Amino acid sequence: MNNKGSVVYGEVFQEICIQSMHSPTTKYVVRCGNVSWGKNGHFKPAIYVLMKYKNYIEKHTNPPHYMIEPDNNGISDVTKVIDAIQELKQKFGIN
Repeated sequence: MNNKGSVVYGEVFQEICIQSMHSPTTKYVVRCGNVSWGKNGHFKPAIYVLMKYKNYIEKHTNPPHYMIEPDNNGISDVTKVIDAIQELKQKFGIN
């Protein structure tokens, strides 16, 4: 989707998939990669989170909603996503 003002995803450097408590077929996809905000195709590196439903990654209409109740191991989805973001920050030397 290249409409002016639309987010366009480029090269993905690394992604971490996290099982969501939403349903067995739903995952959070935490990525470090290039993103353009429809500004002349200029890409900038970013960390971002998308949702994956079954085998489809939702890129344009449905933002992630992070479950805050703990799973059977006592860890919430939001904590898992924050941990994945921290892992990517460390790997890529992001302050």
